[in-house]
Amino acid sequence: MDVLPRVSYKPPHFTEVYAEFLAHPHECDRDGKGKRYQGDSRLKLFYFSDQDYSVVERLTEVAKEKGASPAQVALAWLFHKLGVVSPIVGVTKMEQLEELIDAQSIKLSPDDVKRLDEPYGPRSTVGFA
Repeated sequence: MDVLPRVSYKPPHFTEVYAEFLAHPHECDRDGKGKRYQGDSRLKLFYFSDQDYSVVERLTEVAKEKGASPAQVALAWLFHKLGVVSPIVGVTKMEQLEELIDAQSIKLSPDDVKRLDEPYGPRSTVGFA
């Protein structure tokens, strides 16, 4: 399941790989031996840092509190961001689409949004300079 919003504000933002990491962090272990690393040795340059794991931990925490999936909370969080008018989601099953549609009904308090924003920080440019 992928979440790829087109945004006009500064980070945080989701990408296809990052969204997959959010959905399946157990497949992306910290030593680079997880399934997601297979076939692309450059991923560790861009993703799976300690900060990324902090984001997943916070997202999972809030999702449990809301009785929702991390993907639903991530999408609900995007609905609270100025400039996000049409998040693009990629699904392979009807159940995934239905799950994401249900994200519209998840209510995040200002404190929830603050808690989800908190683990993010600036990143260095890698591979493009």
